[in-house]
Amino acid sequence: QDGLSLFWIFLLLVLCGIGGFYLYSKSSDGKMYIVCGAVFVFLCGWLVGLSALRNGENDLTKYLNQNIAVSGTIIPGTVKENNDGTISLRLDCDLIRTATKTLATKGILRLSISKVTQNSCLRKLQYGRLNIQGKLAPIRGFANPGVFDTELAAKIQGICGRMSVKAEGAQYVATDRPWYSYLTYAGIAMRQQLAAVMPEKDAA
Repeated sequence: QDGLSLFWIFLLLVLCGIGGFYLYSKSSDGKMYIVCGAVFVFLCGWLVGLSALRNGENDLTKYLNQNIAVSGTIIPGTVKENNDGTISLRLDCDLIRTATKTLATKGILRLSISKVTQNSCLRKLQYGRLNIQGKLAPIRGFANPGVFDTELAAKIQGICGRMSVKAEGAQYVATDRPWYSYLTYAGIAMRQQLAAVMPEKDAA
């Protein structure tokens, strides 16, 4: 079933790419290029979410405000180095360890790693696995009218909590590059190109 799903995902992407190039070859209008690029970016994001089965359901919320150890896969395209030197990313968790048991789990964690040295491999994260331990804190936002609801947005994306750890408490495990990471970075590159050619207000 997974193989069949991958087949249809790749087939859809290939057909959309062929259609976009065909339309572009038939039109000298630069706007057609922008439209095709925007559609491609949307499809990349949609297919990555579909491939990872991020449907907003998780059971990590059972362990909010508790000290736990989790293992999971780094979600490609979410790694960011902040101005204060911390590394932020999203971790797709699949294993949880408490004081008494180890079990499979499902949920996306918003992770912040501090005290990362300049030569640490954590500064070069793109994909792979992490083993971490810390306190699982809930996502908090403001539900005031006209204010972006951070808590609701996190719930829709399947993000069930956040955790802050120091670099020495994060163990990186290298893995093969996941196929859907290529879609992620293709979408990022396309967005950058669109931002460069579109007016500032439209690109935003």
